[in-house]
Amino acid sequence: MAENFIRAEFIHALYCAFLKAPPFNQLMMPEPDEVYCYITDDKTIHGGMAKGRNHYQIHISKATCEHLNNVIMTLLHEMVHIHFLYRGDKVTFATHDLKFKRLANRVCKIYKFDKGTF
Repeated sequence: MAENFIRAEFIHALYCAFLKAPPFNQLMMPEPDEVYCYITDDKTIHGGMAKGRNHYQIHISKATCEHLNNVIMTLLHEMVHIHFLYRGDKVTFATHDLKFKRLANRVCKIYKFDKGTF
């Protein structure tokens, strides 16, 4: 059985790395110690995010994100949501309004992701 690379510590390390890269290095984002990463086996989602009492949560499903590319795309997708949540906007993991789409399109352009799957 192959070892699964999808672990909370790995996702958190990716979060820290992408905070130093565009566009997130130019946006209001929570500091790494304010973000907790969780791994789920949920087959109905790729990822999710939420605001806890004193922290932000990023959830990645190892059931649907089996490849590194999918993990990174899902993480960046959730980071877009978290940016708006951190700045005080009322958002949920399902909020994909115009401002979300504009920033998501920017992320896709930078990292060469397909906007349709992001």
